[in-house]
Amino acid sequence: MSNLFSEFTPATKQDWLNKIEKELKGRPFEELQWKLEELGIVEPFYMAEDAKQTSPIRMPLECKIGETTFVEKAKEANENLMEGLTNGVNAPGIHFSRNPQLKTWEALFNGVQADWVETHFYWKNASWKDWNSILQEFQNYNLSKEKSLADINGAIHFQPKKEDYPTLATDLKKWETIFPFFKFITIDGKSDWKGKAQVISELTAIIKKGIDVLDNLTEAGIDAKTVADNLQFSINIGTSYFIEIAKMRALHLLWANVLKAYKVEVETVKIDVGFAPQTQAENPNTNMIKATTMAMAAHIGGASRLTVTPSHDNAFGRRIARNVQHLLQMESHFGKVNDPSAGSYYIETLTRKMVEDVWEKL
Repeated sequence: MSNLFSEFTPATKQDWLNKIEKELKGRPFEELQWKLEELGIVEPFYMAEDAKQTSPIRMPLECKIGETTFVEKAKEANENLMEGLTNGVNAPGIHFSRNPQLKTWEALFNGVQADWVETHFYWKNASWKDWNSILQEFQNYNLSKEKSLADINGAIHFQPKKEDYPTLATDLKKWETIFPFFKFITIDGKSDWKGKAQVISELTAIIKKGIDVLDNLTEAGIDAKTVADNLQFSINIGTSYFIEIAKMRALHLLWANVLKAYKVEVETVKIDVGFAPQTQAENPNTNMIKATTMAMAAHIGGASRLTVTPSHDNAFGRRIARNVQHLLQMESHFGKVNDPSAGSYYIETLTRKMVEDVWEKL
């Protein structure tokens, strides 16, 4: 079989620039460029000569579907939780405002098969002492239901402060043994999102937080692999499609490079993704349209879990938010290919530039 490309004359970058200049009919080419504060000039297109040889990034193929449930009254929270689980959520996010007792767990998890889903727990500003208490109650509840703790999957969204490290270092091995498929440390990068203009600062801040956790816990006697195995990242994304894909790919590469320095091999990096609140407009229909491309960026960039912000604060809005991911996964077959943007000169070039700029800052 003949080589199809041999039938066409190769086009150089200058050929394309000449074509574009002709199509612009006197308008300056610079109008097509992005001039970003930290990334500098981003061109409207890149070619093979711009992108260096790279290998695909190992990503989690399955992106879990998240949905947020706030626990004020346990019975009402259970109704919202069950609505989501019944309609396709497989990684619910449960937000506590106080330490739940056993009766709260009973009401909240009524009808929920905790060993069938990946449960994420949130408690704003909670210390490790607080989380230790919640984990103990969660353990007691599952044991009372005769659940195998080794089948429980999920994470607590806890980023340790300086005062947490001594007790966390003591307890981490214990909880890892009890809940082997749980993540007990979450690097919270959501507050670092400042939009496409400051993506380098965002990534640098996130990686520095991860290094700080690694340093403090290894100094306390925990080996780096144990820390890495129990850690995930939580970030926000915006509406800049290619920038956000490249940012997430860069995070995968940067953290793998950090762990390499600690002599830890990593296959995938767990990244929990949400939508930056600043991206949400007053018009809910606008947000509904945005949700699709933002969700696509998260999936392509290598999210392990995504929570789509509902366009309406009701059952209809939550259903549409879930269906965005159902359409991507079940009809568009997202998650069937590892690192689907690998080989895109545009995304590869942006990824490399982000990685190099952040690494230089580090």
